[in-house]
Amino acid sequence: ELSKRKFEQYLSKQQYSVRYIINKLRMRGLTTDGLKEEIKAARQNEYDVALLIVEKKNFNLGNERDKILRFLAGKGFSSEIILKIFDGALNIDDS
Repeated sequence: ELSKRKFEQYLSKQQYSVRYIINKLRMRGLTTDGLKEEIKAARQNEYDVALLIVEKKNFNLGNERDKILRFLAGKGFSSEIILKIFDGALNIDDS
């Protein structure tokens, strides 16, 4: 099915949140009804994808917090995921 292929294609890029991908599919006129299991599995990896994006972009977690927040929000990541990124950085810095 086209929806599943496109979902997996966007997901494999590791550049977007699940919410962003779902919105992209809907804008293309594709349904996400048959993707419940794939969406559930992808949501469990969202933190890892967001962290990977931050690492790829070489953001400085200490100095570029606002920039990171806007960037990840633009990619569709929830504030919960974004805050986890910052909390993880604080825990690393405290060690």
